[in-house]
Amino acid sequence: MINIYAIQLWKLYLITAFAMFAWYMLAVYSKKTDKEEKVFRLIGLFMTVFAVYGILYYTVWHRNAGEEHQFLFASNYSGEFFREMFMNGLLYLPMGLGLSVFVGPWVTLIAFLISVGIETWQYLAGTGLAQGTDVLMNTLGAAFGMLPVLAAREAKYGAEPVARFGTEGKGTIYLNRTELKAEQRSLLKCLRAALFTGESYELEEAVISEAGQQGVLLLICRGEEAYPMAAWNMRIAHEQKEIGKALTAVPYVVLKGFSAAMYYPDPLRRVMGDIDIMVRPENFAAAYNALESTGYITSEPQDGEGRHVHFRRNRIVIELHRTYASLNTKAQEKLLDTWIYDGISRAEIGQVKDLQFPVLPEPLNGLTLLAHISQHLEEGLGLRQIVDWVVYVDRQLSDEVWPEFKKLTDQLGLTKLAMAAARLGQLYLGMNPSVMWCREIDDQVCADLLLYVLDCANFGAKAPMNNTVTMVLSHGKGVTGLFRNLQKRGENNWKALKKYPFLQPFAWIYQGFRYAVKGMERDHALSELGKDLVASKRRNRLMEALEARQLAKRDRDG
Repeated sequence: MINIYAIQLWKLYLITAFAMFAWYMLAVYSKKTDKEEKVFRLIGLFMTVFAVYGILYYTVWHRNAGEEHQFLFASNYSGEFFREMFMNGLLYLPMGLGLSVFVGPWVTLIAFLISVGIETWQYLAGTGLAQGTDVLMNTLGAAFGMLPVLAAREAKYGAEPVARFGTEGKGTIYLNRTELKAEQRSLLKCLRAALFTGESYELEEAVISEAGQQGVLLLICRGEEAYPMAAWNMRIAHEQKEIGKALTAVPYVVLKGFSAAMYYPDPLRRVMGDIDIMVRPENFAAAYNALESTGYITSEPQDGEGRHVHFRRNRIVIELHRTYASLNTKAQEKLLDTWIYDGISRAEIGQVKDLQFPVLPEPLNGLTLLAHISQHLEEGLGLRQIVDWVVYVDRQLSDEVWPEFKKLTDQLGLTKLAMAAARLGQLYLGMNPSVMWCREIDDQVCADLLLYVLDCANFGAKAPMNNTVTMVLSHGKGVTGLFRNLQKRGENNWKALKKYPFLQPFAWIYQGFRYAVKGMERDHALSELGKDLVASKRRNRLMEALEARQLAKRDRDG
């Protein structure tokens, strides 16, 4: 091994600076293609092996055991004091460079544990003087080695702009290239054309797959891939007519679904899921009995406590709602449900082609679409819900209408979310740029919301384990919020609690162990956990900017 202690200090400074800059440039340019990134990871692996070998060579191997067992926080000051400090940091720098490629910020914790282990061994075996400053400088050395990799992730070279669609020229928001994939950029362009501009576009297989996960495939697809979804929509339309016949004596409204589709340029291209209908509380039993008597099947009791009861027929799910809202506070939920109950008595007739159905009057129908985004915001949101709101705003929510609408969203805590989702539509989906009321929101919040939606997909369809871990890390603030969520989920998931209720105080331990086991089953588990931590912080910032801490607030409210 090279005797680095014999090298002049200024040369070591220069070598260290050059190594960090070279590693930074290598990390930046390796992100252009998957092949280059694999090569960089292989280099990182070799760097890690080299670093561990060097650490063991200088601190463990070639050292003889002795009789002296000494520990000092710091050695006595001498002319070599600062050189020794620097050398201890330099020893762990290669580990920071190489290992951070795989585990990110966790490399500092790993370096700390290795250093503590080595210093402990030196103390017990008497092979050297164990010092606290050695641990400090070793950890700092790894931390400095991590910086080029972290900086490369945010570098402009590794990002490219998502073009603003519209006429405004207020600059460009950069989204990290590694986060916004080529198929996602193409999907945004296709949606822009399908919803607003009518431009021609070509579909690639990757774009079709992404659109399917986001719940918007039928909007952009004109080929054979669209046939099953188009047929499904026709079945939903037929079943909705049958429901209307069954509920002729019961006042009700249709929520979402075709009530959202009627704002689309081509309503039948809005992908349908289930059928949501809502009645006033005093009519719930009559609606329940009417559906059951006409062949709709349910196993849920009429007097249950849930927001709705699921009925099924012909493989179609019908949700009969007794309540609808799921907002930040129970008071806000009660307020929106009260407005909806009043709206049912003033229902209007919506129409899509030859299908007619009762819908809430404006602006209540729009509020339910916005509340739907809020409901799924923390558990997983797709572009379909965003598009529902964007086309509604484009058709119904002009600058003249917004002041009255805002009075309602202010009471429901949905104003920031309304502005961010609408502005997202302007920036990335081609919505009318002349709408001014949504420009009060920070455009970076809209960019963050877009990334979050693309990462989640429809109802959290992408990487459910990652989304779950991120969601748990995000809910609440600090350690108390984390333990509260672990406890709550542990109580829901630990089957033994039903038989042994005295175990309830330990539910958080069970849930934490469960997440740990599932997390370690993932490829590159430590690296993925690091990504989860970063995602949770970004998610926290987004939710706070949108004033949408729904689940955390409800937990505190009890």
